[in-house]
Amino acid sequence: MTDQIDPKDMSPEQIQELMKKNCLFCGMLNGQVPVTKVYEDDICIAILDIGPANPGHTLVFPKEHAMSITEVDPKIFITVQALVAAQIKGLGVKGVSVYVAEGEAAGQKLPHASIH
Repeated sequence: MTDQIDPKDMSPEQIQELMKKNCLFCGMLNGQVPVTKVYEDDICIAILDIGPANPGHTLVFPKEHAMSITEVDPKIFITVQALVAAQIKGLGVKGVSVYVAEGEAAGQKLPHASIH
C-alpha cells in the first residue's frame, strides 16, 4: 500500500509544491542539477544550455517556480536585455535571437517558464 495522494484530492498549493519538487529547473536552482551559471540575481538565473543551438545559448528563468511567462516578474526582461547586449559585445556577433515557448503547443518542453 502506498501513501501517495491522488492529484484530484490535492490543493493547488500541494500541486504547486509537487511540481517544484519534480521540476528540472527548480533542481538547477537548488543545486541538485549542475549548471554553468552566467548570471544570477534575486529574481532569476541565467545558465548556458547543455545542448546549445548556437555559441552562447543561454537560458534565463525565474527563481520562483512559474509555468508561464505571464507569471514571472517583468524585471526578468531587463536581465535578458543586458545579457543580449553582453553577448553581442562579448561574442562579437551581429545578432541574437530571443525565444520564448509559451505552452506545450508552442514547443514548451518543461513546466517552468524560461527565455532562450
